[in-house]
Order: sequence, then structure tokens, then C-alpha cells
Amino acid sequence: CNAQGNTNGVAHALISQFGSLGAVFSAPISELVKVKGIAEQSAFLIKFVSDLMGAKMSEFDSRESFHTSDALGDYMMPFFEGIGVETTFVVALDDNRKLIRVIKVSEGSFDAVAICIPKITRELIGCGACAAAIFHNHPLGAAIPSVKDLQTTNKIQLALESVGIEFVDHIIVSNRDRDYVSMRDSGS
Repeated sequence: CNAQGNTNGVAHALISQFGSLGAVFSAPISELVKVKGIAEQSAFLIKFVSDLMGAKMSEFDSRESFHTSDALGDYMMPFFEGIGVETTFVVALDDNRKLIRVIKVSEGSFDAVAICIPKITRELIGCGACAAAIFHNHPLGAAIPSVKDLQTTNKIQLALESVGIEFVDHIIVSNRDRDYVSMRDSGS
């Protein structure tokens, strides 16, 4: 970990990988160092802080709970900072709409991204998700869904519901405008 650099991305990566601050503190060093940006000394520091505080994981379960599109959108906006190509993330949620994991599922060009629905489904089943939201960005344009976005959303919803995962929303982020639009809230 670069002590002189911005560690916000590394912090998001840790929470995304392990699901909560408590889970980060309880993760073994061998798993912590697998996260990009975490060197062995950083992993030791995380474990030291956990031990020093006498933290029990249940006391530090800071997983976000997402019951609105605004809560999801506000949480996910930082994930798109500095991304110049269309990128798709899926947010895996448990049955109480608490965050399990954020998964990057694809990257494309500045104006298109291929979304592999079977991959999304496998990832969500693999982490035990009960609900999910899809996010993708428009790096140069407005956060307005295209016809293709609408078609893809319908396909994702059908695929997820066929395996018992609630489809919560598809939110489009505009990097240019630093804004997002919920397809559910906009009636799309």
C-alpha cells in the first residue's frame, strides 16, 4: 500500500472483496495480500489494528444496507471515478439488502460494453446473493438508457429471477455529469 497515495480505491477493493469492515479485519494475511494494493506490511498493519482494538467481527459489521436507488447510486459513484471506458459492476446483496460484494463484470470501449449474463448469474450464485443491482457507466454521455440498455436490463432481470435472485435495479452513471439514473425509478 502506498502510504503517500490515495488509498480510497484500496479501501473500496477490500470492502468489495470481503463484504464488510469486520470481514476485512478477520481475513487472514494470505487473503489480504491478494487484493491489489495490499502489500504484506499493509496486511500485517490491518491485523495489528484489529488485534489492538480487540475487534470482534460482529461489532464491526459495517455493511451498507441498500433499500433505495439513491443509496445504491451514492455508494457506487466512487467506483466509476477516473474510468474512461464503459464498465459494468454488479452489486450482490443479501436478503436484508446488505452488501455482500461489488463485482466488476466487464469493461468495454468509451461507448460500449459487452455484458455476459451467464457470468453475472454465476458470480451472484457463487457469493450467495439474494438480490442484485447492475451498474454501468457512460463515460462521455448522459446517464440516459439506450435501447440496448433497456433490452439488456430485461434479459438480466429474467436470468436472475429464473435462479431466484431479485433484480433490484440497473443504474447508469454519467462520468461526464457526475450523475446517475435509476432505470427502476425512471420507469424504464
